Amino acid sequence: MKITKYFSESEFKVSAEYPDLAKEIDLFWPDLVKLFYMCSCILELPRGFYKEPFLITSGKRSPELNFAVGGAKLSDHLFFELSCAVDFTMRDKNKLFKVYSWIYTHCHYSVGELILYFDRKWKPHFIHVSLPTEKHHSEFYFDYNRGENFDLIDKLPGTIYIDIFTKEVR
Repeated sequence: MKITKYFSESEFKVSAEYPDLAKEIDLFWPDLVKLFYMCSCILELPRGFYKEPFLITSGKRSPELNFAVGGAKLSDHLFFELSCAVDFTMRDKNKLFKVYSWIYTHCHYSVGELILYFDRKWKPHFIHVSLPTEKHHSEFYFDYNRGENFDLIDKLPGTIYIDIFTKEVR
């Protein structure tokens, strides 16, 4: 099922290392709503602007998949409550910094966390992006050391977010 012009539901149930666990993931209507917001507010426009597919490497994870990949216990990839996170890369990894900058410039208030991960040779490797929650809102990082320490680039103070299910401002 298509979520937006460039993204479909199946793209967000993936794992290169554990494809059997990824196949078992269920996307319920709240998950699809979160993915619609993720795609329409953050991913869709830069995807169209750079005219190159985003290769989703991690979307929703089951607790079993999250454990298998060594994810954080309360990872936004688990889609608990309001959380929703996506990791993606591109064939031309040199464009990742431009995409990161585009999202940073145009989607400040739509982002919970935006992290650009670099490989061991200091080249862009992939981008992690999440929707805003009480835990994360408008936080922008670079990761040079494979998750050991994130370098904060920017965090907007006093940012609010709207619970997309109740429309309550928090």
